[in-house]
Amino acid sequence: MRPFRQIFLISTVLCAVSHAASPVPSPVQGALQKIDAAIKPDQYETARTDLDNDGRDDVLALMNAKSSYTGTGGSTLFIFKNTGKILTSLGSVKVVNAPVYLSSNVTNGSRDLIATVRGTAPGLTTLTFDGKNYQPGAGEANTTLKADDKLLFAEPLPPFDQTAILHGISFKVSSPNLRSANTVTLTPGGLEIDNKPITIDLIGTITRIETADLDEDGSPEIYIYAHDGEGTNLIAYSTNKKKSLSQIFLPDLNEVEKNSNGYRGHDEFAVVENSLARRFPIFPEDPGDSKPTGKMRQLEYKLHPGEAGWLLKLEKTSEL
Repeated sequence: MRPFRQIFLISTVLCAVSHAASPVPSPVQGALQKIDAAIKPDQYETARTDLDNDGRDDVLALMNAKSSYTGTGGSTLFIFKNTGKILTSLGSVKVVNAPVYLSSNVTNGSRDLIATVRGTAPGLTTLTFDGKNYQPGAGEANTTLKADDKLLFAEPLPPFDQTAILHGISFKVSSPNLRSANTVTLTPGGLEIDNKPITIDLIGTITRIETADLDEDGSPEIYIYAHDGEGTNLIAYSTNKKKSLSQIFLPDLNEVEKNSNGYRGHDEFAVVENSLARRFPIFPEDPGDSKPTGKMRQLEYKLHPGEAGWLLKLEKTSEL
């Protein structure tokens, strides 16, 4: 069973520690920094696949818009072989766009890659291995997909930028909607004291937002929904008598054991009248059985004041 989701963000306090050791970079980050020390962990997405059929997953890193390796024509794709001890470079390919696929074809002992190219003749191009490195440039569109080609990097999502208004308070929500190292910025408007924007790290990409006044006190809340490929994560804030924003916390699902029975993610959230509803499919208790039972569990939460913010307290559970 997959781990329970913690689906709201917690305030972080940064403490200075004297003589603290520098964090050890991940193998991918270390390999990229050998090429360029300026590359940061939030500047790329990674995919892992066995390119040469040796039983070890090799690594591909596609740079994103935060890096200097992305321009109007596309981004650089770095390719690394996993030797079992270290990652060694198999070259880099310029002007690559997502989606990127793993081809079923093999050239010089390594699987071809299929990348998207833009420009005057957009389409798909094959990237081949010469025995030492993959070709340095994407080139022109020259191929089509086959049924057994595998997706490695999905097409980028458009940035999210929407504003919702309730009771005279506005909530502007913006995000680059990156599939890794994503962030969301919430900018309130109309509050009496504090309208400073809040930017937080985010798991998933923003799909929609909702405003509500669950406790009917005249001070609205904003509910931000982000999808991570397996379900919906929730980020929520409430206004405090229309003066400032405070975080809304959702309790762990396993606080009530019966509510977590058969849970494997795939959450959905929605405001229903004066409650926040959370719904997910119920799976068999046998972890080897991957097919849902066909029933859904719905949890309904009410908003209550807490010591360090606002709390969503479970009021009702039902199976549909």
